[in-house]
Parts: sequence; C-alpha cells; structure tokens
Amino acid sequence: MNVLKTLGATATGLMDQMSPVAEKMKEGADELFDKLGTESRHVGEMLVERFGEQVEQLPDATLKRLNLVTARKARRRTFWAMVIGLVVGAVLMKALSRKTERGFSDVGRTEPWNEARTPAPVTGEVPR
Repeated sequence: MNVLKTLGATATGLMDQMSPVAEKMKEGADELFDKLGTESRHVGEMLVERFGEQVEQLPDATLKRLNLVTARKARRRTFWAMVIGLVVGAVLMKALSRKTERGFSDVGRTEPWNEARTPAPVTGEVPR
C-alpha cells in the first residue's frame, strides 16, 4: 500500500512540476507556428510578385512557346467570358421564370386554403 501511495504522490508531484513547462512549450510552439505562417505568406507574396515581373518582361514569342498569353489577351478573354456568361445566365433565368409562371399560375387561381371545407360524415370508425 505504501508503495502505491508513494508512486501516486510522485506522479502528482511530477505533473505539478511539468505542467508549467508543458504550457510554456505549447505557447512557444504556437508562437513559432504563427511566425512560420507569417513568414511563409510573406515569402509567397514576394515570389509571386517577382515571378509576375519576370513574366511581364518576356517577349510574346516566348510566352506562346510556354503556352502563356499576354495580359491584354487574358483581359480580353476574361471580358468575353463575362459577357457570354451574363447572356447565357439571362437566357436561362428567362426560360426558368416562364416555366415557373406557368406552373404556379394554377395554384394562385384555385386558392384551396380559402375554400370552405365540407365536414366529413361521422360514422364512428377510425380513419386509417
């Protein structure tokens, strides 16, 4: 019995001594991960900027060989894709709105929730 009490007391003492150390290590690891995240984001932004600057300086022939397009051509393609997307979206919305107008027109005319209901006859049987 005394051995178990001694082991329990020793374990409790170790936990009391180690918990502040573990907390400090956890806080240090959190700070380290925050710093790493900030630095990696900064390095990524710098790489993108520098790569963009280098690509802008490449001649059109090299861009074509690399299967890249110039900024002007990319903007033009984006503009046309937007215009085509808007037109197709408008046509789809018009087609869907016509379909729903026809489908809901019957519901609006009948208004079953306003009609008076006739009471069911009392027969003494439980409905199934």
